[in-house]
Amino acid sequence: MPLRSAALTVICAAVLAACGGGGDSGRLTADEYRSQGNAACQRYEQAVKKLAQPSSLQDVSAYADDAREELASLVDQLEALDPPQDLQDRHDQLIALGRQSEDALGDLAEAGDSQSKTQMTKALAAAANLDQRSDTLARDLGLNRCADQS
Repeated sequence: MPLRSAALTVICAAVLAACGGGGDSGRLTADEYRSQGNAACQRYEQAVKKLAQPSSLQDVSAYADDAREELASLVDQLEALDPPQDLQDRHDQLIALGRQSEDALGDLAEAGDSQSKTQMTKALAAAANLDQRSDTLARDLGLNRCADQS
């Protein structure tokens, strides 16, 4: 009986290992992560393209608010992904930059409300810097669709 029990244990362990059991079982593979992340960025890009482009300083506020909502949705979708362990740190950095970009769009909306060109210039510069940094990280993660949509 003990030999049979030991054999059953070995068989169960082999089956679990073959099915991906243990350790990182809830994590996406790198390909799954990239596929789902790029799909989320494509949906974001399509949503932003549908927004009415601002034609005056007053329009900037509404556009920035709408774009911020779309960006928040994208960042939420990306944050919900469980990347492979070797991508986790860069993924976390990308999420942090996304949240900072949401804040930058909020600053841009405020600048539009106040119609301050100086405030708008500062907000645009901050947003451009964050965009460049997030594009670099996105490419590094293989989320090229996220980098190409800016």
